[in-house]
Amino acid sequence: MSFFYKNKILVLLAKYFRFILNGVIILLLFISFYFILWPKYSEINDEGSLDYESKVELLESRNQELAQLQDLEVKFNQITSAEIVKLEKILPSGKDFSDIFVQMENLAKESGLKLSRVSITEGGLVEVATDTGKNSTTSKSKTSSNTGKEIGAVNISLSVEGDNTYPALKIFLDNIEDNMRIVDIDSLSYTPPTGESSSYTVNLKTYYLAD
Repeated sequence: MSFFYKNKILVLLAKYFRFILNGVIILLLFISFYFILWPKYSEINDEGSLDYESKVELLESRNQELAQLQDLEVKFNQITSAEIVKLEKILPSGKDFSDIFVQMENLAKESGLKLSRVSITEGGLVEVATDTGKNSTTSKSKTSSNTGKEIGAVNISLSVEGDNTYPALKIFLDNIEDNMRIVDIDSLSYTPPTGESSSYTVNLKTYYLAD
């Protein structure tokens, strides 16, 4: 390239240097934005959207929990005093061995049987089964429930005898089932008669709210 053309190029560069420099700067800014800043912005924007969605989901979950608590409060306030008394009979507070003895003795008399022997002992703590039926409590010694209060068990072993023992025993067991208090029948054994009457040994388990 001749000196003339080189000189002409230098003159053009000097004349339009400011425009060329501005163009280069704009190009660099565009490249920086497109390849560096824009990916970062997109990443931050996506994270912000995810964070917003998670907060919305958390808020909806809290609202559902609040609605459930409010529903429980309404149902609790609808419980009558008579229903509370009934619940206390089904699952009383405290062991009260003497009351259990009186109940068993009365049930035996009502069934035409004589209570010849009774043994009442502590049965430890229990865990409530998922089924909430009347006789659905499953005993697990030294295990507490998650209901705020622990549930305890009482083991009852008793012997009944009478002249017409088997029909009376069926009535006795039915009376136990119909009794307000929760009672599970663990085992039943028969003792052949030695005289005029025969006897049965019944092992039961009942429950109470521990202090």
